[in-house]
Amino acid sequence: MVDPVQNLPGTITSANIPSRSENTPASVSNSSVDNSASPTGASAPAPAVPAGSESGLQLSDAAKRMAENIADTPPPVDAEAVQQIKEAIRNNEYPVDYEKIADKLLENAQQLTE
Repeated sequence: MVDPVQNLPGTITSANIPSRSENTPASVSNSSVDNSASPTGASAPAPAVPAGSESGLQLSDAAKRMAENIADTPPPVDAEAVQQIKEAIRNNEYPVDYEKIADKLLENAQQLTE
């Protein structure tokens, strides 16, 4: 069976999704699906979930802790780039825009006096 919309073999041809309740699973029917021609991992895109609707997705405690740890982790530092900047400063080769520095200093001073 080939999906007439996306022309993908082995895709779902119909889905009956009842209104959400605690123990009512969605029923999906596949009529004579032949996945032999479909490459591994190929599938139709998932439908968009309307804003404000509950998806029923629940994260485990371990996944929640991992997400919190990732959020608290600072971005990686490019040590090579830092070293190059340090060397350029040391050799007086780092470009400095004195007008931009002066403008920012004046802007900050004005904000402090307001």
